[in-house]
Amino acid sequence: MSYFRSVWLALCIFLGLFSPQMALAQQSLATRLPIPCTLIGAANATPTDLLARQDSFDCAPDAPHAEGQVVWTLFKSVGLPPMQKDVWVFKHRYGRIRAESVWFRYDDGTILPSPTRDVEAVQRFSTADLVFRVPGHEAAVTDILVRLEGFQNVRGVTPLASVEPSTAMAVRASSFHLFYGLFVGMMFVTLLYALLFFTVLRHRFLLAYAGFAASVMLFGLSWSGGLAPLVGPMTGFFQAKTNFLAVALCCLTSTLFFSAFVGRQFIPRLPGRILTILSVLPILTVIVRSIDYDWHWRTMDSILFMTAALNAVGLAAVAIMAIMRGSQPAKLFLLGWSLPMLVAVARLLWAVDVIHVQSDLFDISFFLALIGEIIVSSAGIVLRVRQLRVERDAAHLRELALRELAETDALTGLLNRRSFLEQCMAGENPKRLILIDVDHFKDVNDRYGHLTGDEVLTELADCLRRTIPGEAIIGRLGGEEFGIALRADLAPTLPQLIRKRVADTRFPHGLKLTVSVGYALGQIADDLSWKAIYSAADQALIAAKHGGRNRVHRRSVPIAA
Repeated sequence: MSYFRSVWLALCIFLGLFSPQMALAQQSLATRLPIPCTLIGAANATPTDLLARQDSFDCAPDAPHAEGQVVWTLFKSVGLPPMQKDVWVFKHRYGRIRAESVWFRYDDGTILPSPTRDVEAVQRFSTADLVFRVPGHEAAVTDILVRLEGFQNVRGVTPLASVEPSTAMAVRASSFHLFYGLFVGMMFVTLLYALLFFTVLRHRFLLAYAGFAASVMLFGLSWSGGLAPLVGPMTGFFQAKTNFLAVALCCLTSTLFFSAFVGRQFIPRLPGRILTILSVLPILTVIVRSIDYDWHWRTMDSILFMTAALNAVGLAAVAIMAIMRGSQPAKLFLLGWSLPMLVAVARLLWAVDVIHVQSDLFDISFFLALIGEIIVSSAGIVLRVRQLRVERDAAHLRELALRELAETDALTGLLNRRSFLEQCMAGENPKRLILIDVDHFKDVNDRYGHLTGDEVLTELADCLRRTIPGEAIIGRLGGEEFGIALRADLAPTLPQLIRKRVADTRFPHGLKLTVSVGYALGQIADDLSWKAIYSAADQALIAAKHGGRNRVHRRSVPIAA
């Protein structure tokens, strides 16, 4: 999977960077139309009537900024000669239009409508253009009349209007088909890759990045018209609504990814809360607009795009704060996301007509920046996963160390009394409980000191480890008392062997020590049975002490127990 993704990314980078150049080279074949004249209203007028009285149109420089429920746009003196083996196409950037119709007048007075319906004018996996076919006719086209219905004017009526041969348009469109197709495919592979990683590693930032990839993929599909095969014919309004939803989702998912990737402990509380609010506001704006898309649409546009731009700026600012707090992932985030966030801010300002740019290269700039972001973020995610794995392993080792400290005796390394009891209760087989106590150990402490006494206990613990079988459980029960538990049918001579081994061992300072041993056989299943067998073994140990020490005694567990 990782190899496939690497090959796909390399292919996308190479062709994605190369195909826009092919498209821009073809753009020179298009003829830009002059600034159009406009007429607001006249909803019931016919194209013939309006073309007959062109003086009713406003041809002032600010005419392209007209707005209304019905807006007529007139391009005068176009001068398109007839073509024998090809046809002309009229195109302009898509706008928020509920319905659009186009007519062409020829120099012989004929007026013909475009055979292209407005829902068919949306290009699939291409630039944000609406393309209308010019009807074939023997005469030259002199005027182009456009009727816009339910029009929200953001960047002018029919922006970047032009005409060009359909074959040139097809070649140009194929380059963008390749670019957007590869980009959407790359985002799909990234989405799938993040989801697969998440199912295995369960890191939240992988799920958030998958959501971001899905949001960007939705934006790419809606902007390029690639949604048309999935949802059917699209209008400019539908494209705008989908774009707004994708922008809002990008804000939310990028913030979720940032918080999970960098780590909340590195994000200052107040800036983090402000960033969260900025990431949620676009979603709320989209929800409000879904109720009434026309309600204060300019104000709602400003809220949506400005909060989205502030969210991008906020991500960069909070990333810098996280870096100052020592976050290494924040450096990777800032490295990979700086250019996309900068381009995103520029595009959002362009969306509210603060920046006046109209070009194919600007249209695809955000997607080109995201290609670089994906490369850096992919490397960053791998490094972050590796870092989290190291941190997890270190935490696991610390947990094991703490557990060992909680379960073992610090001096001898044997089980402490609580852990010894817990392990004794495991299993249903009868057990032999052996209690061992060092004879005259107080004399060792009084004569040689407690440090030597500790050395003696440590050496005794090692001696017992070497003597008992592997299935036995051994622990220090307190002071100089040790306990051993094993299945009753194993090593029946172990108590005597322990006594003899200790007596033969030379301890620190050449000391020779002996131990008294008491043992009992019985079940150890609960606290009651433990008390019964321990009491019997303890009585046996006391009997060994009273019998002269350095000996082994056994006691039976009372039947009533």
